[in-house]
Amino acid sequence: MFTSRGCPYHCKFCVSQKHWTKYREFSAEYVLAEMALIVKQYQVNHIHFFDDLFIVNRKRLRKIVDGFELQRFSITTSCAVRANLVDDELCEMLKRLKVTEAVFGAESFSEPVLKILKANSVTAAQNQRAIDILHRHGIKVNITMVFDAPEETRDDLIVSWKGIFRNVRAGKVNKVGWGYLRPYPGSEYWNLAIEKQIVSTGMDWSVFKSWSDSKFHMNGHMGFEEVSQIVDEWNTKCFLANLHYMDTGTTVYPTKYSIFARKQNVIDTILNKPIKDETDAFVEGEYRSYLDRMAKNELSIILGSGWEPAHEGSRWVRRSAQFYLRQGVRIDADLFALRFYIPDIHWYPNASLTIELKIGRESAVATVTDGGSYTLAVPLTDLQDNKMVAGTITCSTDFRPSLVSGSSDTRNLAVLITGMELARTWQENVVGHVSIMED
Repeated sequence: MFTSRGCPYHCKFCVSQKHWTKYREFSAEYVLAEMALIVKQYQVNHIHFFDDLFIVNRKRLRKIVDGFELQRFSITTSCAVRANLVDDELCEMLKRLKVTEAVFGAESFSEPVLKILKANSVTAAQNQRAIDILHRHGIKVNITMVFDAPEETRDDLIVSWKGIFRNVRAGKVNKVGWGYLRPYPGSEYWNLAIEKQIVSTGMDWSVFKSWSDSKFHMNGHMGFEEVSQIVDEWNTKCFLANLHYMDTGTTVYPTKYSIFARKQNVIDTILNKPIKDETDAFVEGEYRSYLDRMAKNELSIILGSGWEPAHEGSRWVRRSAQFYLRQGVRIDADLFALRFYIPDIHWYPNASLTIELKIGRESAVATVTDGGSYTLAVPLTDLQDNKMVAGTITCSTDFRPSLVSGSSDTRNLAVLITGMELARTWQENVVGHVSIMED
């Protein structure tokens, strides 16, 4: 729901003031009537107030909260707040409104940068205080950050990431969203971008879709590559502290071990630092634990994306699944064998699916036409001591049981993996089993 338009503040990077030249709002009575209509007509169980700043008028908020309790709404809500406006009284009202999550633009934990971005209206101390108070009241805290502002130095960027890491590791911040600064038309950075010939009124506006490239880089202290390296390192650290700190409906890393598999170059950079701070030591400790467990197995598989748990230790694979192999102790095997079957395939049109197993440069393909058990085996040519090898399992199409067999299973699934084994010379000569590395 939108219950207001605009924002009374004037952040340097924001264009809300250009869209809405003044702040205006619906009355509390109007908001409550709309909520009642939505709840009754659409049977919703959660409402997010999508205003730029839902809580700015505390007098109106009190009326909304009182009416919410009076009407006994059986829903939860969420909204945006502002760090300098968060206090115990506000949180008590939000709890009465059944707010489960609150988001605010922290933007930076560096005082000099924050002073510029937020037009001297919020301090880094207020950012932290808002997080602490919301967390103490049991309200999940989501923050957003802006990186690569023209004024931001390397030290500023690291200070910001240390603030994120500290709060993520302490469990005070639930989710973090971040992006590189964009000079949107109407913001104070737009004119600077024009001077640098980065933007123009006749530009291709689709370039604003991207949040990860250097098109709008205006930083006078760091090149974009340096900014990206710092962000990559600290993003990895934060994922190790909380696997879900950036989830937006999909999981980036299914386990901590998958971080080590995909970010080995970042981990190596951290481990090779001549002087380590406490965050580096944290990463090193996690990595040593991972290596200790890896060394206990002949060969371990680390799951990437595309996997689903199944019964009795089996695994569903979506249309494409990623995994990583790493050798611990030396193994007396030269083949990796994958055992699988496709339940209810006889219900599938044309009853045929092609499955490819690929590890490094080696691959094998099988065409499945019935519900029997199949095996794919590939040589472990690229496997070396303590070197990560990437693998994929790819299906020719999706198999959704509910569409073809009347099953209640609505997931997009294709293959049920029943075993992963190590073999010698030929795939049936099993000499060991592959263990799945899970946290």
